[in-house]
Amino acid sequence: MISVLASARQTAKTQVNRSTTRTQQAFDSDSDSRGNDAMGEDPDSDWEEGRTLVPPEDQHILKAVEQNAYLNGMIESLAESFTAKNAEAKPNMLAALEPALDIIAGVHSFLKINADAPFLEGVELFDQGSGRMHGAVVQSHDALGSSIPALRSEMQTLFGQLGAQYKARDALVAAFQQRAAACAKQLEQVLEDGDAALNAVEREAEHKEKLLLKQGTGPSGKISKKAEASKILKQLLG
Repeated sequence: MISVLASARQTAKTQVNRSTTRTQQAFDSDSDSRGNDAMGEDPDSDWEEGRTLVPPEDQHILKAVEQNAYLNGMIESLAESFTAKNAEAKPNMLAALEPALDIIAGVHSFLKINADAPFLEGVELFDQGSGRMHGAVVQSHDALGSSIPALRSEMQTLFGQLGAQYKARDALVAAFQQRAAACAKQLEQVLEDGDAALNAVEREAEHKEKLLLKQGTGPSGKISKKAEASKILKQLLG
């Protein structure tokens, strides 16, 4: 395919060069003839006598028009060659593109069966999951919005109850401390009174012991230690 296009391009270039050469030669020849004819004549005289429609100062316009005419003729002469090369290259181009088109068609068929359908199924599943999640979020948001006032009121009630419990605890702690202090004083007083009572009992026991020793009973005038202790205990308990 590339070689065909290169050959067509080279042929067209050759023909353009040849046509350009012929056009330039013809144009130069015509210009020379015009120059030779005008060498012995005054161009102003032709204008004054009405033998020309182009004034002398507009000769460059005439040259441009003639060049355009020659170029248009050259282009028209190349039309058949380009048409033939185009007709010749078209089957080659189709032969080169046909395998690529077959491959592209096969790829599209494969993607439609093995890629597009699973992809669309995945997109559909994702859309369904997103819809369910969105519904759950909206429902949770609505439920939370409706429960916030009740929750706020309940929290205020709980904090009020908690404050009351703290106050009651402080009152109980203060009462316990006062009661413990009173009990400690009472216990201290009881201990002091018990100590004094024990001292009195001890003195009384010593006094009675001395009296019993002086009054001693029995053949020897003495009492046994067992009987003495028993008697002292009875007196103390009585």
